[in-house]
Amino acid sequence: MPERSFAEKVLLAAAFLACPCHFPIYFALLGGTALGVYFTDHPVWVFGIMTGLFAGFLAWGMRLVRSRPAPSAGEPQEPRG
Repeated sequence: MPERSFAEKVLLAAAFLACPCHFPIYFALLGGTALGVYFTDHPVWVFGIMTGLFAGFLAWGMRLVRSRPAPSAGEPQEPRG
């Protein structure tokens, strides 16, 4: 299996960080900071933006992953591990 490109790794990591299910964790980590105050004052906007970023980064990253050529039938594949 070919090595993942840097762009694929960055986009999929960004999708993981922007996932809206992590919203409560960000509340806890950013409590008492200016960004935490913004999050608590505008939760619907922040949740909507994070959801949009998550969907966009995930779609873009998966598009890059799927655009890689498949290995040929005669090519030996590297073992996973």
